[in-house]
Amino acid sequence: SDASASAKGSSESFGWRGGHERMTTGIWMFSEPFFHRTVTGETVAVLVMDTQGLFDNETTLHLTRSIFGLSTLISSYQIYNVKERISEDHLQNLALFSEYGRMALDDGEDEEEEEEAGSGDAAAVTGGKEEKEGAGGEKEGGKARAAGARKRGGKVEAKAFQLLEFLVRDWPEIENLDEEFMEKYIRTTVLEEKGASDLREVREQIVSCFQKINCFMLPHPGLAVTRKTYDGSIKVLEPEFREMLDSYMRKRVFGPQLGAKQIHGRELTAPELLEFIKTYVAIFQDGSKFPEAKTLLQATADACTRNATSLALHKYEEEMDKQMGAHVSAYLPSAEAKALHRASSEGALELFDQTANMGPRKPIEAARLELAGSIKVLGDKYEAMNSGRNPMKGVEEWLLPLTIALTSWILRVVVDTTCSAKVCTSTSELLSHFYVVCVTLMCIAGAGHAQALYHHVKSIAPILLGGHAPKTLSSAKDKRA
Repeated sequence: SDASASAKGSSESFGWRGGHERMTTGIWMFSEPFFHRTVTGETVAVLVMDTQGLFDNETTLHLTRSIFGLSTLISSYQIYNVKERISEDHLQNLALFSEYGRMALDDGEDEEEEEEAGSGDAAAVTGGKEEKEGAGGEKEGGKARAAGARKRGGKVEAKAFQLLEFLVRDWPEIENLDEEFMEKYIRTTVLEEKGASDLREVREQIVSCFQKINCFMLPHPGLAVTRKTYDGSIKVLEPEFREMLDSYMRKRVFGPQLGAKQIHGRELTAPELLEFIKTYVAIFQDGSKFPEAKTLLQATADACTRNATSLALHKYEEEMDKQMGAHVSAYLPSAEAKALHRASSEGALELFDQTANMGPRKPIEAARLELAGSIKVLGDKYEAMNSGRNPMKGVEEWLLPLTIALTSWILRVVVDTTCSAKVCTSTSELLSHFYVVCVTLMCIAGAGHAQALYHHVKSIAPILLGGHAPKTLSSAKDKRA
């Protein structure tokens, strides 16, 4: 298209262009993750997103809500990009979506109060552009939601979202632009209580939903950037802007405050995040209607339960594979195999209980029962594989040829010692052929079981000699930690 043809950038950056026409539509996510080592020494994958400018004259209010809602739900670090200052409109737009945060904190309790509060409206941006106009309306609903958010019975609750950062671009006062000034500005503008009730409630809504709120200010990059001929060169940027931007990226965006995405206080792995993204995208597909907060809560709880099931099954298989997996050749005695299954299943169910901690208990209990059934099916498969390695399996099939061979050998010894006639010699040779053939066939058939037989004999030898069985199964409780 003409838009994409006129866009600048490369495969190593988001597309961009100058002018008043928008470039980004919807939500863009960079195709490759960035890897960052956190202050704890853990390496996390960072997925960078960009959203379109909101509250313009081309995007419906419902679609605007969906864009902000989806980006908020899947982000751990949200950058609210505003121009020159943080205005009251910015805060009101941001507060409209805090209904989901309150509902997530309620965790399905007090449903009557939830229905009265109603569904929230989204109106802010994550890593996107400045809002062009206010969302308007629903002030009374916002007051009701703020009031509801305060009814927590005096308990200290975990907050639904992690980090919200106001990025104030084109800040007019470049003097004394340091961390201390920025912290004071965000405190007096957003965090500090105001006298008017509506201003106070808006701030309470925002603060109640985010674990941390701060801001960063960037001066104007220079007039060269505003020209349509600007090609993205950093040489023409104002020195102060380059210095502040470098500090922002190193100390803030990829600094100590960057962490993994959390849902209900637990950090997510990449497969878990993918499951949540799929769930939320399915809910927001209909841009004409913003989903109710209760629907979002239920979807989050369902995804959390599915992830818990997947993690638990993976843990069970991981523990079982160590001693009974497909790559194992040694036979595990039946008692030890049962102990391993019991310990692994208990560890998996314990992990499920720790992870599936969001939403009503009834569906979680149903998922736990289903998980137990899946573990039993897997356990039967592991038992079948282990049974196939049992060197004593099918020993009854060997009894007939072994009996024939032994009988032939005994008869030959008797014939050789009691008779020297020609007919006795022929009979001795025939008996010799019988037991040689039987022994040869048994050796060929038993060659595949030789290694398993060795391990089995080695395991029972101490018992036969009056000792104790070797402890091949370590403490399952230690492994579950």
